[in-house]
Amino acid sequence: MGRILRPPDLALEHPNASLPQKLTSAWSDGVPTIQYFSVVMPGAIYLNLTGSGVASDMPIERFETDLLRDYQEKLGHYHAYVDGHYGSEDDADIYEMVGWEVLTGSKCADNTVLIYYQEVNGLATIKKHMPEMVEDYLEENPWARAEMD
Repeated sequence: MGRILRPPDLALEHPNASLPQKLTSAWSDGVPTIQYFSVVMPGAIYLNLTGSGVASDMPIERFETDLLRDYQEKLGHYHAYVDGHYGSEDDADIYEMVGWEVLTGSKCADNTVLIYYQEVNGLATIKKHMPEMVEDYLEENPWARAEMD
């Protein structure tokens, strides 16, 4: 089992204040980027991205590497649960390129990224906040059900 990382000191009441300045200003001029950002619990960050607008208005390599490098710098190493468009095997290479371990890419309807600390309670974190996503994931990856026990 990997080592357990501790949550960063984030302001749960105003999670957007924890965004690196580059993230809050890098994509202006009406380019759709971050739709919703919140710290859902200590040790987990849930980032909901606008759908196809992100990929169509910006080269995906630049978007993903800029986004992940900013979080890497701000919060340190995370494991990433990648969903939707960003869950494809091709896109996973981009996450790994900036030093993030991609645990899975589940093909769900919305484009979300759930980032968390620990292999063992990663799925438990997802289950608490997005139970329907966990059921979809476990259906596709039955081997992971042991993590929920």
